[in-house]
Amino acid sequence: MTKTHARLLVVVTAAAAACQRDGPPNVRSLDDILVTVPDSAMRELWRRAAAAGQLPALGTIPVPRQRVSRRVTASLLVPPAQPRPPAIPRGSVADVRVFSTTPVDHYLGAFVATDITPGRIVGRLGSGPEPFTILYKLPEDRPVPGLQVGAKLSFALRDEVVNGSLQRELLLSIGRSHLLLLSLSAGGRRPYTRGLEGLPLTIRQQAPGPDSISAVAITYFAHRFTLRPGEQLQVSDPGGKVAFFLMASQFPPRTQVQDGDPYHVILFVYRLE
Repeated sequence: MTKTHARLLVVVTAAAAACQRDGPPNVRSLDDILVTVPDSAMRELWRRAAAAGQLPALGTIPVPRQRVSRRVTASLLVPPAQPRPPAIPRGSVADVRVFSTTPVDHYLGAFVATDITPGRIVGRLGSGPEPFTILYKLPEDRPVPGLQVGAKLSFALRDEVVNGSLQRELLLSIGRSHLLLLSLSAGGRRPYTRGLEGLPLTIRQQAPGPDSISAVAITYFAHRFTLRPGEQLQVSDPGGKVAFFLMASQFPPRTQVQDGDPYHVILFVYRLE
């Protein structure tokens, strides 16, 4: 006897005992019970129990006074997971992350700062009400200077994968020429070259030298210089000073070029004053 049948027998026996005490009419056939059970699976259990002789005598079972309710399948409502702001790993020399409850992978327009703390800038994209957060970590834990609550800034964001190649760019500036923060991690199937629209900045990845290290040639206003991975350089511009930090330049041998973005550059540019 299964556990289900055993429970069914207990219920029926208890009902039969109550019938003998109170004297309500008893069933004459199994059909008197089945007509009150709308659940086909439960009806089949009754039939199997009767065929196996697991029910008491039908004459001792009271006629159901009302139809049996349909079984309701139990369900567990799991609330959707709420997005959580990312965390910059400890030990990072430089990193930039963004967060909003509604993911944003492309944006070009205004950014209005609403809250500014070291390593964190919160604002609104355009006229949208939803907060948008920029988390950053710069060398020597430098803050981004010149920010004020209520300031209307220019913001450009691109975060996508194109043909297996990661293209992640973030540019925060006053207007289009006064750079505050640039984070770039991008590459492709060829040596990386990039010019930023509205900003006098070009980036060109160079082939490795005898030491197998790939440098990056940069032009910024009238400055022309080359950085190797791990190097920093401070230069002046019409708004003060900015620092360039080349974190990585990946340039594989031709025989090792594979899918994705075998050529890749990670560069940070941030205002000092």
